[in-house]
Amino acid sequence: MAFILLCVFGNTTVFAAIKESDVFLDANWSYVGATSVFQADGWLQALCATEDYLICMENASNTSSAPDTLIAFYKNNYDENGNPVEQFSYAKHITEMDYEHGNGMTYDPVRNEVVIAGGKALQPENTGCIFIVDADTLQFKRKVHVTDEGRVAAIDYWKDTGQYILLIGSDDNVFKFVITDTDFQVLDTIESVDTSAGNTFQDFCISGDYIISIPFMKRTGLADTLQVYSIPEKRLAGTYSLQLEDEDIYVEPESICEIEPGRLLIGSTLKDTSQIAFYTTRVESAFSVTTQVEHGTVTDSQRVVDQGTDFTVKYTPDENYELSSVTVDGEEVDITEYPNEYVFPNLQENHRIHIRFTEIPQFAIETVVHNGSIDAPLLVREGKEGVVHYQPREHYALERILVDGQEAEITGNETGYTFSEVRKAHTIEVFFAEVPVYEITAEAKNGTITPAVGSVYQGEDYVVQYEGKLGCVPAHILIDGEEQEDVTSEELSEYHFQDVQESHRIEVVYQWKYLPLLILAAFWLVAWCVAMQALKLERRRRRIRKTKERAGLQ
Repeated sequence: MAFILLCVFGNTTVFAAIKESDVFLDANWSYVGATSVFQADGWLQALCATEDYLICMENASNTSSAPDTLIAFYKNNYDENGNPVEQFSYAKHITEMDYEHGNGMTYDPVRNEVVIAGGKALQPENTGCIFIVDADTLQFKRKVHVTDEGRVAAIDYWKDTGQYILLIGSDDNVFKFVITDTDFQVLDTIESVDTSAGNTFQDFCISGDYIISIPFMKRTGLADTLQVYSIPEKRLAGTYSLQLEDEDIYVEPESICEIEPGRLLIGSTLKDTSQIAFYTTRVESAFSVTTQVEHGTVTDSQRVVDQGTDFTVKYTPDENYELSSVTVDGEEVDITEYPNEYVFPNLQENHRIHIRFTEIPQFAIETVVHNGSIDAPLLVREGKEGVVHYQPREHYALERILVDGQEAEITGNETGYTFSEVRKAHTIEVFFAEVPVYEITAEAKNGTITPAVGSVYQGEDYVVQYEGKLGCVPAHILIDGEEQEDVTSEELSEYHFQDVQESHRIEVVYQWKYLPLLILAAFWLVAWCVAMQALKLERRRRRIRKTKERAGLQ
């Protein structure tokens, strides 16, 4: 069996999607190869691409239950065991059972299974059924009944969501697309399937958010078309001409699949019914970047990102959360290199990024105080600071601070202590000691002073007031035995001890306010008496001298 395909596949599986429905406006479908049917009356009905193979289903008969043939061709230049092979050469086939009409098929990469849509069944028990085979051995695994509404006309696996989409047709050719989970439980439907261009459908494939469908045009006499449906919008996005190269040699396009980003393949039966031809087209493709985040915000997922462009994903945590991991396409990256954004450069495939923020740990700061008050124990986020405030009882002062059992500096921490960049639990114990009391004694001479004896706490101020007896004024003020110079007018009646740090004694001496005048008068009286006495003595000396002079003359 000959099979030749010219550069249909690359060696790397890359998921992408057509950029938009309009990419098929001027699409050219080129012939790339052909193969002969495996059975004499066989007819190509469906094809799909797996990781290792291009698999075709050849329907043996539409009128009997003759077993159909599944044929696998090597997709790569190596087989599933890594051994070198000729790319696109025949690999294997199996003729095992009847898959009814086998109108479409798809590959599920998660379960490594090929799923075949039964189409219009000859056996009533197969109506609404699909057939599942192993993607490696091509052997039948099981049959699943998925609908009672009619036949399963086609099926495809939606890689982006991990779901299936089935085309369900009723006996009167009313069609709808049904979205299911992997157990074929219906999740949603697209009812608006256009049958105006053809009274049934051949096959479809999914590319991104689009369904690309081939209506059956053979009985209409009209030119072949492609229908493109928007899955999110649940509507027909456009109908486009389908012109295969050398259109005079083929009968009808039977099956379609996307074989690489923006490249689709159609299998068609030729007028020479022993031959099957393959056609491909390349259209503008786009890639998707799917973003997920836990406990934060992240750039929205993008379904359509142009090939070759850069795409930046930015992320921020919720309050009190921090970056824990960044997983790109299933592999964790170094978060220190990507603390708040990740750039996908030169997009050439689909990507997924998962951002995980976890709650920032909290550490307890336990607080204890003696003879005062202190903030209640608190919780501090890792890397943040925690401040503990404290104050003493009245007449108590800070004596010592223990932080985690170790003495801490008091200077600068008189009213509070700051734990910077907390990375672990802490304890703080604050001791306040009673402030020393000092005695102030006071005495006044020729006056009164209050209080005569008093006490004052260290650091406080103390005032002594005094007053002289009637007619007396302050003559001396002695503090701790030292005469005070430059006494102020205020200090003539009271004295302020400020910021007391020791015991003190104050003595105030009053004197009669006229005493200075009395002393001055006494001084002058004495001086006058002395002068008079001196004058008397002088006069007496003169008399004696004169007497002596007269006696000498005689």
